Amino acid sequence: MVTSEKAFPPGSQPPGTTSENTQPAAGEARPKRHGARPTPLPTDYEQLLAEYSAALEQVPLAADTRRTYTSRVRMYLAWLAERPAAMQDPLTDRRARDWAVRDYRHYLLREADPRRSARYVNNALAALDDFHLRRGLGKADVGREDIPKTAPKAMNAPAQIRWLRAIVTQLIRGGEDLVIVAEMTGHTRLDTLRVYSQPTKEDKQHALRHLTVDR
Repeated sequence: MVTSEKAFPPGSQPPGTTSENTQPAAGEARPKRHGARPTPLPTDYEQLLAEYSAALEQVPLAADTRRTYTSRVRMYLAWLAERPAAMQDPLTDRRARDWAVRDYRHYLLREADPRRSARYVNNALAALDDFHLRRGLGKADVGREDIPKTAPKAMNAPAQIRWLRAIVTQLIRGGEDLVIVAEMTGHTRLDTLRVYSQPTKEDKQHALRHLTVDR
Protein backbone atom coordinates (compact mmCIF):
# COMPACT_ATOMS: atom_id res chain seq x y z
CA MET A 1 0.00 0.00 0.00
CA VAL A 2 1.47 3.37 -1.04
CA THR A 3 0.81 6.45 1.08
CA SER A 4 1.85 10.08 0.78
CA GLU A 5 4.82 11.17 2.82
CA LYS A 6 2.87 14.21 4.05
CA ALA A 7 -0.44 13.12 5.53
CA PHE A 8 -2.94 15.72 6.65
CA PRO A 9 -5.23 15.15 9.61
CA PRO A 10 -8.95 14.73 8.94
CA GLY A 11 -10.72 18.04 8.39
CA SER A 12 -7.56 19.92 7.48
CA GLN A 13 -6.50 21.16 4.06
CA PRO A 14 -3.15 20.82 2.34
CA PRO A 15 -1.20 24.01 1.57
CA GLY A 16 -2.40 25.88 -1.48
CA THR A 17 -6.08 25.00 -1.00
CA THR A 18 -8.76 27.16 0.54
CA SER A 19 -12.22 26.65 1.91
CA GLU A 20 -15.22 27.84 -0.07
CA ASN A 21 -16.23 30.05 2.88
CA THR A 22 -13.04 32.04 3.32
CA GLN A 23 -13.77 35.00 1.07
CA PRO A 24 -13.05 38.32 2.85
CA ALA A 25 -15.64 41.04 3.19
CA ALA A 26 -15.63 43.72 0.52
CA GLY A 27 -12.87 46.24 1.12
CA GLU A 28 -11.07 44.20 3.74
CA ALA A 29 -7.67 42.59 3.47
CA ARG A 30 -7.50 39.00 2.33
CA PRO A 31 -6.55 36.78 5.28
CA LYS A 32 -3.08 35.32 5.05
CA ARG A 33 -2.70 31.57 5.23
CA HIS A 34 -0.92 30.28 8.29
CA GLY A 35 2.78 30.34 7.64
CA ALA A 36 2.53 32.74 4.68
CA ARG A 37 5.65 34.82 4.16
CA PRO A 38 5.39 38.55 4.87
CA THR A 39 5.74 41.04 2.04
CA PRO A 40 9.49 41.31 1.23
CA LEU A 41 11.21 44.66 1.75
CA PRO A 42 14.55 46.16 0.76
CA THR A 43 17.21 45.65 3.41
CA ASP A 44 17.12 49.23 4.71
CA TYR A 45 13.33 49.19 4.98
CA GLU A 46 13.42 45.80 6.67
CA GLN A 47 15.74 47.30 9.26
CA LEU A 48 13.40 50.26 9.81
CA LEU A 49 10.49 47.89 10.32
CA ALA A 50 12.47 45.76 12.76
CA GLU A 51 13.31 48.86 14.81
CA TYR A 52 9.67 49.94 14.78
CA SER A 53 8.48 46.48 15.82
CA ALA A 54 10.99 46.44 18.67
CA ALA A 55 9.74 49.86 19.83
CA LEU A 56 6.14 48.59 19.86
CA GLU A 57 7.18 45.78 22.19
CA GLN A 58 7.98 48.40 24.82
CA VAL A 59 4.51 49.94 24.63
CA PRO A 60 1.51 48.65 26.63
CA LEU A 61 -0.51 47.63 23.57
CA ALA A 62 -2.46 44.47 22.90
CA ALA A 63 -0.54 41.87 20.92
CA ASP A 64 -3.11 42.06 18.10
CA THR A 65 -2.65 45.83 17.87
CA ARG A 66 1.12 45.49 17.63
CA ARG A 67 0.80 42.89 14.89
CA THR A 68 -1.70 45.02 12.98
CA TYR A 69 0.43 48.15 13.18
CA THR A 70 3.54 46.27 12.07
CA SER A 71 1.64 44.70 9.17
CA ARG A 72 0.19 48.05 8.02
CA VAL A 73 3.60 49.73 8.14
CA ARG A 74 5.17 46.82 6.22
CA MET A 75 2.59 47.20 3.46
CA TYR A 76 3.24 50.94 3.28
CA LEU A 77 7.01 50.45 3.07
CA ALA A 78 6.56 47.82 0.35
CA TRP A 79 4.38 50.26 -1.63
CA LEU A 80 6.93 53.01 -1.04
CA ALA A 81 9.78 50.82 -2.28
CA GLU A 82 8.02 50.29 -5.63
CA ARG A 83 7.49 54.01 -6.27
CA PRO A 84 9.90 56.08 -8.37
CA ALA A 85 12.50 57.78 -6.18
CA ALA A 86 11.33 61.22 -5.04
CA MET A 87 13.47 64.32 -4.67
CA GLN A 88 12.94 64.20 -0.91
CA ASP A 89 12.79 61.07 1.25
CA PRO A 90 9.27 60.64 2.72
CA LEU A 91 10.84 58.85 5.69
CA THR A 92 12.92 61.89 6.66
CA ASP A 93 11.19 64.93 5.11
CA ARG A 94 7.85 66.10 6.50
CA ARG A 95 6.45 67.53 3.26
CA ALA A 96 7.45 64.46 1.28
CA ARG A 97 5.90 62.33 4.04
CA ASP A 98 2.55 64.10 3.65
CA TRP A 99 2.50 63.66 -0.13
CA ALA A 100 3.45 60.00 0.14
CA VAL A 101 0.79 59.19 2.75
CA ARG A 102 -1.87 61.02 0.70
CA ASP A 103 -0.89 59.03 -2.37
CA TYR A 104 -0.96 55.82 -0.35
CA ARG A 105 -4.45 56.59 0.94
CA HIS A 106 -5.60 57.15 -2.64
CA TYR A 107 -3.94 53.88 -3.68
CA LEU A 108 -5.72 51.89 -0.98
CA LEU A 109 -9.11 53.38 -1.84
CA ARG A 110 -8.90 53.45 -5.65
CA GLU A 111 -6.12 51.27 -7.01
CA ALA A 112 -5.42 48.40 -4.60
CA ASP A 113 -6.69 44.94 -5.45
CA PRO A 114 -9.00 44.60 -3.66
CA ARG A 115 -9.82 48.20 -2.86
CA ARG A 116 -9.78 48.84 0.85
CA SER A 117 -12.67 50.07 2.96
CA ALA A 118 -12.66 53.44 4.70
CA ARG A 119 -12.32 51.68 8.05
CA TYR A 120 -9.26 49.77 6.84
CA VAL A 121 -7.70 52.95 5.44
CA ASN A 122 -8.20 54.84 8.71
CA ASN A 123 -6.61 51.94 10.58
CA ALA A 124 -3.63 52.05 8.22
CA LEU A 125 -3.28 55.82 8.65
CA ALA A 126 -3.32 55.41 12.43
CA ALA A 127 -0.47 52.90 12.16
CA LEU A 128 1.50 55.27 9.92
CA ASP A 129 0.94 58.13 12.36
CA ASP A 130 2.43 56.00 15.12
CA PHE A 131 5.33 54.96 12.86
CA HIS A 132 6.16 58.55 11.90
CA LEU A 133 5.84 59.79 15.48
CA ARG A 134 8.42 57.25 16.62
CA ARG A 135 10.72 58.45 13.83
CA GLY A 136 10.40 62.02 15.09
CA LEU A 137 8.50 63.26 12.04
CA GLY A 138 5.13 63.73 13.68
CA LYS A 139 1.77 62.78 12.22
CA ALA A 140 1.16 63.22 8.51
CA ASP A 141 -1.20 66.04 7.57
CA VAL A 142 -3.72 63.68 6.00
CA GLY A 143 -7.42 63.56 6.77
CA ARG A 144 -9.34 60.45 7.68
CA GLU A 145 -12.08 58.86 5.62
CA ASP A 146 -15.68 59.34 6.70
CA ILE A 147 -17.14 56.08 7.93
CA PRO A 148 -20.89 55.64 7.30
CA LYS A 149 -22.76 55.88 10.56
CA THR A 150 -25.08 53.06 11.49
CA ALA A 151 -28.37 54.16 12.99
CA PRO A 152 -28.92 52.72 16.47
CA LYS A 153 -31.41 49.89 16.60
CA ALA A 154 -34.67 50.83 18.27
CA MET A 155 -35.52 48.94 21.44
CA ASN A 156 -38.36 46.48 21.24
CA ALA A 157 -41.24 46.61 23.72
CA PRO A 158 -39.72 44.26 26.36
CA ALA A 159 -36.44 46.19 26.24
CA GLN A 160 -38.30 49.49 26.68
CA ILE A 161 -40.07 48.16 29.75
CA ARG A 162 -36.79 46.93 31.28
CA TRP A 163 -35.20 50.31 30.58
CA LEU A 164 -38.11 52.22 32.16
CA ARG A 165 -38.09 49.99 35.22
CA ALA A 166 -34.38 50.59 35.73
CA ILE A 167 -34.75 54.37 35.34
CA VAL A 168 -37.80 54.66 37.56
CA THR A 169 -36.30 52.50 40.30
CA GLN A 170 -33.04 54.45 40.23
CA LEU A 171 -34.82 57.82 40.46
CA ILE A 172 -37.05 56.72 43.33
CA ARG A 173 -34.13 55.24 45.27
CA GLY A 174 -32.34 58.53 44.72
CA GLY A 175 -35.11 60.30 46.63
CA GLU A 176 -36.82 62.04 43.71
CA ASP A 177 -40.44 63.08 44.17
CA LEU A 178 -42.86 60.54 42.72
CA VAL A 179 -44.85 63.21 40.89
CA ILE A 180 -41.68 64.46 39.17
CA VAL A 181 -40.66 60.91 38.25
CA ALA A 182 -44.13 60.30 36.79
CA GLU A 183 -43.91 63.43 34.67
CA MET A 184 -40.40 62.59 33.47
CA THR A 185 -41.52 59.15 32.33
CA GLY A 186 -44.72 60.43 30.69
CA HIS A 187 -47.18 58.90 33.17
CA THR A 188 -50.14 60.88 34.45
CA ARG A 189 -51.12 58.39 37.15
CA LEU A 190 -48.99 57.09 40.00
CA ASP A 191 -50.66 53.69 39.58
CA THR A 192 -49.01 53.42 36.17
CA LEU A 193 -45.68 54.47 37.65
CA ARG A 194 -45.98 51.72 40.26
CA VAL A 195 -45.92 49.12 37.48
CA TYR A 196 -42.41 50.19 36.53
CA SER A 197 -41.12 50.64 40.06
CA GLN A 198 -39.60 47.57 41.64
CA PRO A 199 -39.07 48.23 45.36
CA THR A 200 -37.17 45.54 47.21
CA LYS A 201 -37.44 44.48 50.86
CA GLU A 202 -34.41 46.65 51.61
CA ASP A 203 -36.10 49.65 49.94
CA LYS A 204 -39.14 49.23 52.20
CA GLN A 205 -37.00 48.90 55.32
CA HIS A 206 -35.07 52.02 54.31
CA ALA A 207 -38.35 53.93 53.89
CA LEU A 208 -39.44 53.00 57.43
CA ARG A 209 -36.38 54.76 58.84
CA HIS A 210 -37.89 58.10 57.84
CA LEU A 211 -40.92 57.57 60.12
CA THR A 212 -41.07 59.57 63.34
CA VAL A 213 -41.77 57.25 66.29
CA ASP A 214 -42.88 58.56 69.70
CA ARG A 215 -40.74 57.17 72.48
